[in-house]
Amino acid sequence: MLRFDWSAFVTPAVLSAVADAALVPDVSAHAARMAAIIGHVGGAPFIDVEPTPDERSARGLALLMEALSHTLAEAGVRAPPDARASTAGDAHAQHLWQAVPRFDANGASAQQWAQLPGINLAVATAIVAERERAGRFANLHELVRRVIGLGDVRGERLAHALSFDAAANDRNAALPRQASFATQLRHLMRMQGVSDDAGALAAALAAILTSVATRPHPASRDALQRVSAAPAPATPLAAEWVGELWGSDYWTALPSLIDGATASLVVCMFHITSPSVTHPTYRLLQALVRAHQRGVAVRVLVDRDGKNDPYRSTLINSAAKKFLIDAGVACRSDSSARLLHSKYLVIDSSLVVLGSHNWSAGSYFNFDDLTLALSSAPLAGELLARFDAQWATAE
Repeated sequence: MLRFDWSAFVTPAVLSAVADAALVPDVSAHAARMAAIIGHVGGAPFIDVEPTPDERSARGLALLMEALSHTLAEAGVRAPPDARASTAGDAHAQHLWQAVPRFDANGASAQQWAQLPGINLAVATAIVAERERAGRFANLHELVRRVIGLGDVRGERLAHALSFDAAANDRNAALPRQASFATQLRHLMRMQGVSDDAGALAAALAAILTSVATRPHPASRDALQRVSAAPAPATPLAAEWVGELWGSDYWTALPSLIDGATASLVVCMFHITSPSVTHPTYRLLQALVRAHQRGVAVRVLVDRDGKNDPYRSTLINSAAKKFLIDAGVACRSDSSARLLHSKYLVIDSSLVVLGSHNWSAGSYFNFDDLTLALSSAPLAGELLARFDAQWATAE
């Protein structure tokens, strides 16, 4: 398969389309940001046959449109049920404009941040970089926690001036159904509270990147191929049978399911707690070791903390990972660049155990967790493909 950098999809035709929509003559300075947006929303660009320039342009523009629509929807902008398809002139509808009264923490550029009292350019740059890396700041507490160098004192001094939901003023604004790319982009530009078109475009693209960085497409996170530019509807997957495992049923039933494995077994688990002989999880880990000892190909993937993650996954999973590796079971930690919150097993490429249970005493006995056991080769195949992609980048 061929692999392209996302900048290959920001073609001259895409730049021209953005320039025409934004009424900005030259948008080439924003090419890298557009490529980052397309990368977040589009999935890894693996393609069997090298696309033509027209195909790259079409895909790049379609993914930008998807990201733009997602950003507006996240901001609460809606389409009325009786609206008709838009025209290019809709982009200039003045009734869409509303001023933003406070400093927009999720839309301001580094230069704008640096104009605030006590914020130097280094801190301002760090704020924007973190916002584009991991998405919007929900509130002041999250801003201070995520941005190293900002600090509680400086944050509190700015609290009265900051807005974390500048789009709230536009929640009742409506766009025509099937609004064009130009209509949607101009509307988002107006929401930024910037008077000139060039500045409004820069702020709008920053807002889009922040939005899609919060919820990147699964293919982007897991380095999988995304075949089409638009999300496909979910395909029903057949199952021969389905069973429910409520609460402690999971802990009771799982060892026998693992003991039934004959060829392969993968475990993808957010948290696996201490494997001491007195801990309930020891029973499940011993079942994995027995499977390995009888020749089953066992692989276990667990979460690893990112820089700002509060979940302590690395610490929680470290003892179980060592226990399994010492017993000869292949065990890796997922890339810290993403949160692995999955909880599933795939046994012999046909039996799937999928639900909300972590391997922890609280999950077995104290929480209202539910997991399904399904005999479904199609579902098992999809999960194994996802697992293999994550396994390849794990350590």
